[in-house]
Amino acid sequence: YLLATRGQTVGKKIVGLRIVRSNGEAASLQHLVLMRYAITQAIVVLPYFGMLYGLVDCLAIFRESRQCLHDSIADTIVIKA
Repeated sequence: YLLATRGQTVGKKIVGLRIVRSNGEAASLQHLVLMRYAITQAIVVLPYFGMLYGLVDCLAIFRESRQCLHDSIADTIVIKA
């Protein structure tokens, strides 16, 4: 419910964050589920490549843009709510 209406998961709501498109518009539920979560899950199940992707995805937060790979793929950013 929170993801669909506010762009937040329960954890993001607790810490005061939400997910929006990179242009600041609200991301639709379909966009979030398909681009941010489904693609990542499809990659992660691949042997070896999935583990490598998971590691690189986590480490990507240290880039200048502070976006993980799943954020770049989905064209989303996490902002303070």
